[in-house]
Amino acid sequence: MISHWVRWLGFLLFLGARIVAQDVNSWREQVVSRVGVTEEEKIEFRASEKKILWCKAEPVKVGSQEGFVVQMLTRLPDGTRILGAMHFAGKQVEWSDPVTIVNGSGVGFFGPYGKRRLLSGKYGFTLHYEPSKQPLALLEKPGIPLEEIVARANARWGARDDEIREKAERRRFYLVYLRKVNLLESEQEENLEAVQKGERFVIGSEGAFDPIAWRRWVTDWRGRFHRKVFLEIMRARDERVVALRYPEAYSAIQSLYRWNMLLNKAISREIFHHFGKEIHPDDTVGEEVVSLSVIRSKILASRGVLESVFE
Repeated sequence: MISHWVRWLGFLLFLGARIVAQDVNSWREQVVSRVGVTEEEKIEFRASEKKILWCKAEPVKVGSQEGFVVQMLTRLPDGTRILGAMHFAGKQVEWSDPVTIVNGSGVGFFGPYGKRRLLSGKYGFTLHYEPSKQPLALLEKPGIPLEEIVARANARWGARDDEIREKAERRRFYLVYLRKVNLLESEQEENLEAVQKGERFVIGSEGAFDPIAWRRWVTDWRGRFHRKVFLEIMRARDERVVALRYPEAYSAIQSLYRWNMLLNKAISREIFHHFGKEIHPDDTVGEEVVSLSVIRSKILASRGVLESVFE
């Protein structure tokens, strides 16, 4: 009975993948029918004898499916494999499938992206001819270049007004999470000072350190930090966009989460050591042996990244 359901599941997965592949191929066929290299561009390329690889990129939308197409002309022989990469906001976000040159030309696709959307702005594209990626028979041909060749093109998606609006929205998004981090950090510093002065987390008439109360707060604080910052921003990352608007800010918020968690563990270890208590298993160092000063410097560095992005 189980094998029967396994076979059905395998068939459904195969069918789903086949349908997706058909949709992608259909999209690409329609794209090719709409765009192309002009005769003027071909003449200009032929006239520039030193240029070996040329490309242009265009935004395309068929139905609700978005993407880019990169047209290329080259003096490289047929059978040459060209790799393509797409960049946005200073970061490489995707490689295209290798393109095999036929009759001195080729077409590379970035998309379709399904439910993911393209943010408005300038996208950069690079085409790479790499000798190490070519068939051996091709490299044996006389005159084949033995050095890497790169061609570049840019294309814009959406209107500039949309780009300005999206940037403002994303800036507000990250500042919301930065405020959450600020509140949690402030709470941590306040409780650290209070426990050192014996004003909180104490028990009995003599004000002895209460490890149970401390652990209760630490567990709650880490849980809130994980939910309100890490999980929320991870879900936001999966908001169905092809590339992030501010990738450095996203990484910096993640870094603030990581280093603040390590700081909380380091603080907790020091407090338990100070009061002669056995370190709690949740505060064990593991492989990350980092001093408090280093952790605090990493937090400052992450904040510096955010300031540089939004200054």
